[in-house]
Amino acid sequence: MYKIAIDFGGTKIAIALFKNNYIIKKLIRKTPKGKNKIITQIKNDIDLIKENIPKNKIKGIALGAPSAIENDIIINAPNIKN
Repeated sequence: MYKIAIDFGGTKIAIALFKNNYIIKKLIRKTPKGKNKIITQIKNDIDLIKENIPKNKIKGIALGAPSAIENDIIINAPNIKN
């Protein structure tokens, strides 16, 4: 089984693909300006990092963000500008 971890903040987005608790692939990108660009970048990077892995082999995705998260929604990210 595979897992994906995402850490994003005001300066960078880091995404790692894990297999058996070991990082097997990672991407680090500069955080784009604007909420929609950030969402698009994260989606694109997830697609890129899980390339050639069947969806049913991915156990889950974890997201860390510089903000409060409520019901899987980022409430306030002070370092992220619209």
